[in-house]
Amino acid sequence: MRRFRNLNEVTGLAAAVLVAVAILGCHSSFGQPASDGPKQDVADAQVCDDQPGPSNPGVTLTLHPNQKAVSFKCTETRIAKLYPTSSSQNVCVDPNCDTPQSLNQACPGARLTEVPADGDGNHTPKTFTLTVPEKSRPEKDLHYKCKLTDIPKHSEGRDRIAERVAGGGGGVGGVPQAQTEIDCVITIKVKSTQQEHVPESQDQSDSQGPPHTDQPNSHAVITECNKDTETANLSAEKPLQFRCQKGHVLRPSSITNVYDNNDGQCTKEVQLSSILKATLKPPKSQVEEGEATDYYELALETAPVHDAALCYRCVLPELGASSSSSSMRTAASEKKECLLKVSVNGTEGPASLADVLPARQLWLLGPVIFCLLSSSL
Repeated sequence: MRRFRNLNEVTGLAAAVLVAVAILGCHSSFGQPASDGPKQDVADAQVCDDQPGPSNPGVTLTLHPNQKAVSFKCTETRIAKLYPTSSSQNVCVDPNCDTPQSLNQACPGARLTEVPADGDGNHTPKTFTLTVPEKSRPEKDLHYKCKLTDIPKHSEGRDRIAERVAGGGGGVGGVPQAQTEIDCVITIKVKSTQQEHVPESQDQSDSQGPPHTDQPNSHAVITECNKDTETANLSAEKPLQFRCQKGHVLRPSSITNVYDNNDGQCTKEVQLSSILKATLKPPKSQVEEGEATDYYELALETAPVHDAALCYRCVLPELGASSSSSSMRTAASEKKECLLKVSVNGTEGPASLADVLPARQLWLLGPVIFCLLSSSL
């Protein structure tokens, strides 16, 4: 009887152990999320300041056609600020980051996210991931700037600085010496995934009719503004494709504005819709000799009644803010800009005096005209 009772106790204990093991195994497998495919490994993120020193040129990353995302860090040991910030969703298209623009405009569908690493507060090093859609991806160079400061990352380092400040040590008058800010540029080369249009063979053309004509004309002439004054014509049948020379930016900066040239001055910034029923499309990229360049397309929806004239300016980035104001432009700055004058033929030709002057001004000119006619008789 006692043996039977001992056997029951052993059996019950073994069953309890098996149940506990099963529960632990189920809990372990339940706690693991289901795998939904490969994810971006932020552990492979390149660090911008791996090469210490104020002359660090930065790092260059390449997003290949078979990749969806690329990751980078500004630093592991310093305090860093990213420019433009990830919250702004802006990016630089020039290495100097003079004129940030919308990331979605520069590379449609792209998005920059940040992941905080283990650390303390605002001094936590961040891992940034740029994700770009794989379909119809344009070839583009994107730039971010890391602003680095040589202040210890760990809290104990900052506590030592605070102690020096409280005790009068460190810098002059108890204030720590100013830390040098270093710029480190991240360059991301986005490789194109756009497929080139392959013309159909002659046999296919004969059997299936004429080839498609809705493909963009890759041989269209793009007007480049690279001298003091460039002239171009615009019509409803032929949009104007143009670009600024390398290193220059377009003004006005808003694609809905333009300079009025009906007075021959090209200084008054107005809305494009006030002169023409036309649209300036956001910049597109074109690959020439292995290098991607941006160009604009001005499309006229309806021809105006009378001839119209408008202007754009291509200026250096540092002159961009002042180029829109004639009072602030100097002779040196004007030599560094290119003026693009666009002419549009109206359906009824040039505007007459009656079209240009208001009725009241014409009434005031009546006596003058009468005197001139009387004196000639």
